[in-house]
Amino acid sequence: MLSFEGFGLICLVVYIIFIVKKKKENLADPNVMLNCFLFVYILILINVTIFPLPIDTQLIRYSIDHPEYNSTNNFIPFESISNYLSGPDFTVAVKNVLGNILLLAPLGFFLNYYKRGTVDLMLLILIGFLSSLSVELSQLIISSVLGFTYRSFDVDDLILNTIGFTLGFIIFHLFHNLIPAQYLKKFFKLSA
Repeated sequence: MLSFEGFGLICLVVYIIFIVKKKKENLADPNVMLNCFLFVYILILINVTIFPLPIDTQLIRYSIDHPEYNSTNNFIPFESISNYLSGPDFTVAVKNVLGNILLLAPLGFFLNYYKRGTVDLMLLILIGFLSSLSVELSQLIISSVLGFTYRSFDVDDLILNTIGFTLGFIIFHLFHNLIPAQYLKKFFKLSA
């Protein structure tokens, strides 16, 4: 298996060096810190949704020869959610549903921070959907290249990720409105 930890750590170190050396920015600056958090989040997102990649040819051959052990793609809305909820282990259902909701919530949070002006609800949902679709298509493409379903495409993941993205955006918006602007301005350098 090709793991992500070494690659991700190298990316993070290079990113921090780039910020400090090339842009002459201070890591203590809240905007730079938030950019670093976004970068780390994207690395974690890639790690959780794509890696580890199987590179062992025997494992790949075995997986191709024994498709009954591979996960399957789901193109029917709410089918896998229904299967999880009706299954014997409720904790698996909760982990899957909440995990998929939480997966893109930080991205919705970051979008709210970086946006300029207001964002239409339909545009927000579209951005969340397209973000989730890019993850699911990456998994589908990798599985196609490998010749077996290594990471499954699931339309329910699209639905839950989009909900999570939208909730992340809304939570930040509520958070932003509950805390006086001078405190947010101090910590995040937002315009009041």
